[in-house]
Amino acid sequence: MKEIYIDRHKCLHCFSCILNCILARSGKCSLQEAAADPPAPRPRILKVQDDNNSFLLMCRHCENPPCIEACMSGAITREPSTGIISIDTDKCMGCWMCIMVCPFGVIGRDKESKTAVKCDHCRDREYPAALRLILPARFLLKNLQNMPVEKEKTMPYR
Repeated sequence: MKEIYIDRHKCLHCFSCILNCILARSGKCSLQEAAADPPAPRPRILKVQDDNNSFLLMCRHCENPPCIEACMSGAITREPSTGIISIDTDKCMGCWMCIMVCPFGVIGRDKESKTAVKCDHCRDREYPAALRLILPARFLLKNLQNMPVEKEKTMPYR
């Protein structure tokens, strides 16, 4: 599975990835259109910031995901061919158990549809929308199947 890996030393902290995610999820052609048309689009990538650093946090598609176990309606599943964990919004009943058990805090609520939302790595695209038009994108996309296991375990953000 291809993952977005943020190398904090090469990232420009421009947050274009978040804007691209918002735009892709809104279905609009521009950010102005997306912002003007309710409901407001919500990114599936989160910016986390402390005093000195900022970084991106997104679904890590855990090997043993607690969200799948916690989902009472069976709306959260793993696609066997890709390993991507996705939420079927038609099945989601908005109990928010997945939000409570996610160890990374990356599952959110869509207040309009009252369903859970999270990064699905833009499974309908060749590359995640977050990487669209980002100049250093080559530094941000890694194919984990080709990485040694030791290096994968030491990656700070997946």
